[in-house]
Amino acid sequence: METLRAAGAAVVEQEVPLFDRAQQRLFANGGFSAAESWHIHRDMLSTEKKDQYDPRVASRIAAGEAMRAADYVQLLRERDEICAEVATLMRGFDAFVYPTTAAIAPTIAEASASDEAYVALNLKLLRNPGLVNAIDGCAASVPCHPEGTPPVGFSVAGTRGTDSHVLAVAQTVEALLSGGDEAPAAKKARTS
Repeated sequence: METLRAAGAAVVEQEVPLFDRAQQRLFANGGFSAAESWHIHRDMLSTEKKDQYDPRVASRIAAGEAMRAADYVQLLRERDEICAEVATLMRGFDAFVYPTTAAIAPTIAEASASDEAYVALNLKLLRNPGLVNAIDGCAASVPCHPEGTPPVGFSVAGTRGTDSHVLAVAQTVEALLSGGDEAPAAKKARTS
């Protein structure tokens, strides 16, 4: 953030309760991912091919079986409401930025210690990128870690339909974070 500020970007840091609410509402009972994955994979999961799925993945997909059509329609409506609120929140800003994931990548040993450890790590790592997907936004992850340290991403995100602009902002951010001196495309960025 200091690199962006030093380059002249106006950065506003704030808590965004809307994002917490979006995650609670849009990810409940597996959200879109479970319902849509179940629709795609249900035939294969009901045959002998079920054994070809990783059991952890299969169980997450199977969670979508319980979602009723009315629940899915309600989820679509809630997403539209949240997307409208995000669009309002983002007025006057070029992008919102945040860590791509909430933690550095775990080791294979950490992720495979137990099913509980895997699920906790998986959900933690998917939380931030999953939010942008759920609100129908777009994002680019830019590497921002010092050389020789575990990889860490810095996400530059926007609302639906702003892909080209977000990519332009991300390109400028990437140049700045890698030591370039390009003037930032983003005049103002919101962080959360």
